[in-house]
Parts: sequence; C-alpha cells; structure tokens
Amino acid sequence: MIILSISSAIGCFGGFYLSDMLMESIWDVYTDTNFVSYGVPIIITFVIAAITIGGKVYQGASRNPADSLRYE
Repeated sequence: MIILSISSAIGCFGGFYLSDMLMESIWDVYTDTNFVSYGVPIIITFVIAAITIGGKVYQGASRNPADSLRYE
C-alpha cells in the first residue's frame, strides 16, 4: 500500500501538470480538473488492491500447513 500511495501521488501531480499544459496549449478557455478527476480513480485502485491482497491473505491463511510441508 505504501508503494501504491507513492505512485498515486506522483501520478496525480504529474497528470495534473501535464494535462494543464496540454489544455493550455490547445484551448484558450477550458475547465480545470478537480478532485473527482484524480480522487475517484485512486480510491478505485486502492479498493481493488485491498480486495486482491485480502483474497491472497485469506487463501494463505485457510490452507493447511501440513499440505505444504508434505511436498517439500
């Protein structure tokens, strides 16, 4: 989650400045980006990551340790 937080912060700042420069070079009048443009995708990414990590933790916790030791 730490790596995901760092990459989200870097991506948001980079995306904000790059999209602002692009909009400024193409149009004279444009609508600025807001929290929804960056916040919702980050929240969706964190939810998907939490579900994926939680599923893997559950799979590991529900296994019988004897089965893993038997094949080693």
